[in-house]
Amino acid sequence: MLTRREIAPRIKKHVPRRHRGRNFDLNHRRYVKPNSESARDSRRELLSWVEAESLGWLSAKYCSLMPSPRSTIAAAFSPDGKILASTHGDHTVKIIDCQTGKCLKVLSGHRRTPWVVRFNPLHPEILASGSLDHEVRLWNANTSECIRSRDFYRPIASIAFHSEGELLAVAAGHKLYLWQYNSRGETTSPAIILRTRRSLRAVHFHPHAAPLLLTAEVISNG
Repeated sequence: MLTRREIAPRIKKHVPRRHRGRNFDLNHRRYVKPNSESARDSRRELLSWVEAESLGWLSAKYCSLMPSPRSTIAAAFSPDGKILASTHGDHTVKIIDCQTGKCLKVLSGHRRTPWVVRFNPLHPEILASGSLDHEVRLWNANTSECIRSRDFYRPIASIAFHSEGELLAVAAGHKLYLWQYNSRGETTSPAIILRTRRSLRAVHFHPHAAPLLLTAEVISNG
């Protein structure tokens, strides 16, 4: 709407009767067509203005993590939105209170950097982390306890909880696994459900428990 208002004054200028006709209309429409460079510039300016105005109402707060980790790799909110889990270059997973920004727990045990972290959608105290040490760990965020761990023989690229909570998909190397467990920490051996020619990079379950599983792979330029 605002973009059109920028262009509209050109349309409304006085047109002598002798110039009114089919040829003039075609030329005039060509001059102000929406796909013109000036229209695109107006749209970009409008979007920049909207973004700047929106940012003016936002504020940022940094969470002080002590001792300071070397880097932050991944983060995820719990399903109830009360806590945040983040993974770091010091090989830890940190649990942070979303209201205060205070670090509540430090989950230690990975031998290398955890690359991904996800919360159980039904039990907000349960989370899983996957690491470059080939290991996936299930944690209790309330107690800092590692409930279960499993070696998948390749660096963990992605993990995902099923919406019903007791099934975890794990992408490691060229294989996709399904790992079943329950809230008591009982697990079964992971089952390989997919082998790929290229390395897997992402896995996601359908959010409403439809029988769909989304994966993404690396495409080699060669």
